[in-house]
Amino acid sequence: MEILLEVHKNDMVVLEEIKEVDDSASSILKVNKFGGDADLMAAVVTLSSVTIPVLGKIIVEMLRAKKYVKIKVKGIEIETSGVSEKKIISILESYAKKEKK
Repeated sequence: MEILLEVHKNDMVVLEEIKEVDDSASSILKVNKFGGDADLMAAVVTLSSVTIPVLGKIIVEMLRAKKYVKIKVKGIEIETSGVSEKKIISILESYAKKEKK
């Protein structure tokens, strides 16, 4: 299962963290929004036992820092505000398990 993790361009370092863990697990893209907002970047990440804990940590750190972060699975956005790292990891693991079925 692949997810899309979207962040502001100046937060690219978090996307590079994912690449450090598993270089083959993600590809980084520029996000072109309707209206020309080109300030966003995204990583398409394959969920695995290696990437899930890293993603959970990154997402929670960004939320605590009040930074922009969005997670999308098959075009559907996952609501992350006010969610604990444990819960985010649980959500990501459940999506990964659904894909294996």
